[in-house]
Amino acid sequence: MTKILETERLIIREFEYGDIPLMIQYSKEEARKKELPDEIFDTVEKAMAQVEMCLENYKEKKYPLPYAIDLKEFNIFIGHILLCPIEKGVEIGYFISERYQNNGYATEAVKSFVKWAKPALNLNTIYGDAKKSNIASWKALEKAGFQFAYEKEENCYGGVYTCRFYTC
Repeated sequence: MTKILETERLIIREFEYGDIPLMIQYSKEEARKKELPDEIFDTVEKAMAQVEMCLENYKEKKYPLPYAIDLKEFNIFIGHILLCPIEKGVEIGYFISERYQNNGYATEAVKSFVKWAKPALNLNTIYGDAKKSNIASWKALEKAGFQFAYEKEENCYGGVYTCRFYTC
């Protein structure tokens, strides 16, 4: 396991082939289908292709850079966090499996990941966004230190939604 960072309750690490069964399981969750329809890895082939892309990007140090989030207490993969390129820089994304939501894990992961990523990847600003309807997601950004920038309708997350945009 290649660990990127560790918090009080979480380990953020590179993806591995052993994550494939849970990647498939989490792709079947309603919240995942609703909020991230473009990140569904519901077959072994799709999940394997995603892990292989991650491994290649780690080697080449290129975006997107997705990482696994493990719950330390049970040594189990519970979600992911990533940085991906956007027109004005780099954006953070994250997801916690339904079973582990509402425990502050997203906030803990985002806060620590940003603190690591800025110096490690030489980033001045990291952008974030969330559907206006996904209150838990934008609250996680705010609790992690992101500043609200603006709100507008945008073609993202598999459709056209009102989104809230942030910077950190």
